[in-house]
Amino acid sequence: MNTLVQVARKTFIVALSVILLPMSIAQAKQNDQTLVIDIDPVTSCALTVTLADPEDNNCNKLDKNPCKNVKDCICSVKDKKIIWKADSKYKYTLHFHPVTSAADLPVNPNDDFELELTPFKEKNKDDGCSSTLVTSDEGVIDCKVKNKGTWDYDVKVEGCAEGFDPRIVIHQ
Repeated sequence: MNTLVQVARKTFIVALSVILLPMSIAQAKQNDQTLVIDIDPVTSCALTVTLADPEDNNCNKLDKNPCKNVKDCICSVKDKKIIWKADSKYKYTLHFHPVTSAADLPVNPNDDFELELTPFKEKNKDDGCSSTLVTSDEGVIDCKVKNKGTWDYDVKVEGCAEGFDPRIVIHQ
């Protein structure tokens, strides 16, 4: 009987490894994302928010790209950074709006993600961006991902009457 239990346990561990390995490999392939905010010098308004290196697009590494038909959308995972860069002469603010509701998220007791108003860690922990409203410091905002979900955010540049609204999708 003990041998049967040991064989069953080893079989279970091997099966679990086979299931979890592709998920961990997919997450390991995810990179920090650096975004460039293109600001019109005449109107002081954000025109686009694009990846600094389009070849480094995390969304393209997924089986199902959640940003396929969404303009200026990026994908990330927990513990990766998202960095926004703009010309340092412009002061800009990012204002996050969660699109995902708690009902949309799968329940997993081993999952330490939380549904929050921002996808990032607290400011005093790893220099994250815990506020729903984050202002640039010399043209750069650097945040570390904590929470899964989907967020739209406004890029509001000082001197521009309107905002620009890209999207972030954080997955496991």
